[in-house]
Amino acid sequence: MKKERDNYFDNFRAFLIVMVVIGHYFGPLAKQYEMIACIQKIIFIFHMPAFVFISGYFSKKNDWIKLIKTLLIPYLALQIIFYFLYNYIWGVPKDFSLLTPGYTLWFLLCLFVWRIFVTKAAKIKGIIPILFCIGILAGFSPEIGTFFSLSRMITFFPYFLLGYRFDKEKIMKWADRKVSYILAGAILTAITIWMAFNHTQIRIKLLEGCCSYDSINLQDGWIQRGLLYLVSTVMIYALAVLMPKKRHTFSYLGSRTMGIYMIHGAIFKTIVNCTNWYDYLKTPAGLMALMLFSLAMCLILSTKVVDRAVRVLTSVPFEYLINENDPVKQHRIGAQHGKGHDQRETVATYLTVFRPFIFR
Repeated sequence: MKKERDNYFDNFRAFLIVMVVIGHYFGPLAKQYEMIACIQKIIFIFHMPAFVFISGYFSKKNDWIKLIKTLLIPYLALQIIFYFLYNYIWGVPKDFSLLTPGYTLWFLLCLFVWRIFVTKAAKIKGIIPILFCIGILAGFSPEIGTFFSLSRMITFFPYFLLGYRFDKEKIMKWADRKVSYILAGAILTAITIWMAFNHTQIRIKLLEGCCSYDSINLQDGWIQRGLLYLVSTVMIYALAVLMPKKRHTFSYLGSRTMGIYMIHGAIFKTIVNCTNWYDYLKTPAGLMALMLFSLAMCLILSTKVVDRAVRVLTSVPFEYLINENDPVKQHRIGAQHGKGHDQRETVATYLTVFRPFIFR
């Protein structure tokens, strides 16, 4: 029986993935247009914190095999692909490393680690304020950076735990009040207005969470990160109140964010490094075209063809390779996945093709 979708969170994720794509595609024009720089920073304040937050909410059950299949294997495969893209397509020399994620792949690696530790971490009393403090302190260390995506792993983990403990029912009861909509809208409006006049004081690298304070010349970086933690958290809950609860025509995007997230970055990097498209977008009409292009990317990358390809990548039956010589375990795993004989036939095909390369 097909599991019923949660329309509320599908709407939330659909909104966020569109913001992610727009935020990235607008990036190259941020230095030329102050308005674009402001919009990009507003998006960066909440878009990944909110994505991490929602991921935490759906991390109540964490099975090692499922995590490896849906996160680690896709990460490793895409990391290899990104290495070839960097060096042979984009013309950006990059050493091969499985532990320094390429561009957007940091999220897959972090999500894998977070889901391993979240259950035990959630049992620690006062853990959320502790994690926020650790995130602030981490910015002082130049050693905590992109290797193993450690900076982002530490910086964004508090949002993940907030999502893990998120009580949707309580928020829904509170959100049904008219005053809640008004308050949430007022908060987001106030933050937007404040950013319009003060966004130049905030570094985009600080919002990305990947650098130490010294590396971006921020003496008060710890204060800024502390304030951003507060603002980001408030924005997440304000958006949670305003998010529509019923299914809409765009809701399906929320069920296909993985493909959009994984592929849009590669397309963006290809455009930036291999074309001069952005030279023609430095006009108001160009900005509108870029907005439409960003939305088109979301629609194209959410098609059934892309979704099927992503599902293939995130469902490689590696557990059968591990238990190849144990028919009882194979049968048990197949039964757990509810796919019986059909899945075992699929696995047999995988083994026939790949056994010479794996079992030497």
